[in-house]
Amino acid sequence: LLGRILATCGFCVLPFIAVYYSSAKGGGLGEGMIVSCGAGMTFSMAIGSMILGRLGDAFGHRLGILIGAAMQVVCIVVLILFPGILGCIVAYFAVGYCVSCVWVSHNNIFIETYPHDCRVAHISTGNLVVGVCAIIASILAGIVAARWKIVTLFKISLAFSMAAFLWFLLRVREPRESRRS
Repeated sequence: LLGRILATCGFCVLPFIAVYYSSAKGGGLGEGMIVSCGAGMTFSMAIGSMILGRLGDAFGHRLGILIGAAMQVVCIVVLILFPGILGCIVAYFAVGYCVSCVWVSHNNIFIETYPHDCRVAHISTGNLVVGVCAIIASILAGIVAARWKIVTLFKISLAFSMAAFLWFLLRVREPRESRRS
């Protein structure tokens, strides 16, 4: 749950991708171009879901969670370092892959981790906690972006995203492996 909260706080920057790339600092891309770059998100969601589903079935879904957290870090680094159309395409591509990791890997970890007789309660409670944190993080992100600029928000989000990656790497175990032990 802590890893999900850290990752969610780190990815509260999603609405700011379009704002950033439409700004002069982000390359001044037009609305139509940003929407077209957003197609990279849909493409990578589809590819990521297919790959992660197969990998997860074969080796477990922890790997997908680590890939998703790493792609989140990549996305935010791209936002910080690469203005213009190429940066926009890569950022949206990374977003799509992150989303596929949530849909495939995180959701399967939930199913494999929580005891069957109380799975719905665990998932519902976890989603409620993460949802409340997402609301608060989004509000704070807007305040930070307005007060200290979007790039500052990206840097703060990078710190949360790196913390999420490290948490998943060091603390999350593959449920299939722990059942075999």
